[in-house]
This record gives sequence, C-alpha cells and structure tokens, in this order.
Amino acid sequence: MAEQLFEYVNQNRLGTKPKYPWDEWFAEETIWKLTKGEDFDCSVRSMHVQIRRKAGEEGISVSVHKHGEDQLVIVNNPPKTKNTTKSRKSK
Repeated sequence: MAEQLFEYVNQNRLGTKPKYPWDEWFAEETIWKLTKGEDFDCSVRSMHVQIRRKAGEEGISVSVHKHGEDQLVIVNNPPKTKNTTKSRKSK
C-alpha cells in the first residue's frame, strides 16, 4: 500500500557533482562556446533549454545563441542595476 511521506531526501543525489560546470559557465560577463560531443552530449536544442532553465533558477541573465550546427554560445549579461535617481523638473 502507498505511504504518504512528509519529508524526503534523495540519497542518490547527495554529494554528486553537477553534470555541467554551471558556476564556471555562468560567471559574470563571460562568453562561452559549447560544442556538442565535447561539452554536452544531448541535442543542441535540449542543451539550449537546459541552459535557459538553469540560468532562470539561479536568477542569472544569459543570452544563448546557436553557432553553426553543433555549437552554442552563452553570453552572460551583467546584472542590471536599478536607477534610483529620479529626475527633477526645474520650475
């Protein structure tokens, strides 16, 4: 019979390294060219989706561009700063 759990820690994922070096690829203001077969093994489209999803989870702004048939380029955009100065109209 099924049993309801109120807490669960996936023991299979503890202490494992991420498949991809996200911290390196998402370093601020860097550009990376990734090549299928060297940097990733899935389809270029699938990798594009994974990069966008992971960047979103991390709150990082990236642009991903297809480069040729088997390459992607990740452009890490600098964090946007809020403009807190308000312009004042002179009377």
